[in-house]
Parts: sequence; structure tokens; C-alpha cells
Amino acid sequence: MTVHAVYVPEQLAPDPAVSVEAAEIVRERFSIAAFLFGPLWLLRHRAWPELVGFILLALGAGAAVRFFPATAAEAGEVYVLACLFLGFAAPDIRGRALERRGYRLGEVVIAENADEALRRFADRASLVPLPAHVAVPATQSRPLREPDTGVLGLFPEARR
Repeated sequence: MTVHAVYVPEQLAPDPAVSVEAAEIVRERFSIAAFLFGPLWLLRHRAWPELVGFILLALGAGAAVRFFPATAAEAGEVYVLACLFLGFAAPDIRGRALERRGYRLGEVVIAENADEALRRFADRASLVPLPAHVAVPATQSRPLREPDTGVLGLFPEARR
């Protein structure tokens, strides 16, 4: 089971039926696509500030090879580490990009896939609170045993 974050548009949030249809599901796990195709993944999800940072990092690694005593292998290692970071940070980056576009975090759902996560979100969104005049019967509970008056917590009281 995977954790999914459900983002709903801010202006549609009060209406559960509409917000479920416009919801975006973000799977909270390592993104292989972000790791392999970093800049293209950032373009696809419209993560502009992160894309600018990634490009500056790549340009910095290239400049380090040209102007400093760094090898191309070291610059490649920096790029791979940046891609690895991007793969792990992909759900957060995508969530921030959605928030910049007017979405808000609706709920966090545990499900097998995105369709099941959306279904679970829709089930929870359609729940309506009970009206105030409906009384919910309370169950009677009693302790399993009577409390011992000679013991306070785990230590017996000092007898004088």
C-alpha cells in the first residue's frame, strides 16, 4: 500500500462532488521518472522554480569542470546526486507546484493505486456530519476492576 496525497482546487473545495472530479493525486514515494528525466519531469509538472535551480546546478557543475580542477566524472557525480535528490523530493516538489497553481492538500490516503485513492477520498468527502438533533447512544463502560486505593500509579502510598 502506498500513501497518496490528494490535492483539490481551492475554489472548488467546499463542493465535495466537484472537488473530487478535479482532484490531483500525488503518490508519496520515490519517482523513477524524476530520477531518470529530471528536467523534463520538472517541465511536465510545471515546477518552474525547481527547474531553474536544477539548471543552475547543472551549469555550475559544468563551470566547475571548465574553470576549476574538477574532472568530468566529479561533475557527473554531482548531476547524479541532484537527480537522486530530485527522485526522492518529487512528491514534495509536485505538491508545491500544485499549491502554487491554487490547489490545497485535501487529504492523505493509503491505497494500492491512484484510482483507489481517489475512490477512498470520494467516499470520505461524501460523508455528511450527523445533524445536531440526532442523538448517538453512548455505551456504558465500567472499569475492568475496582481501583486499589493503596496504590498510586506503580508505587504504594507511604503509610504513616
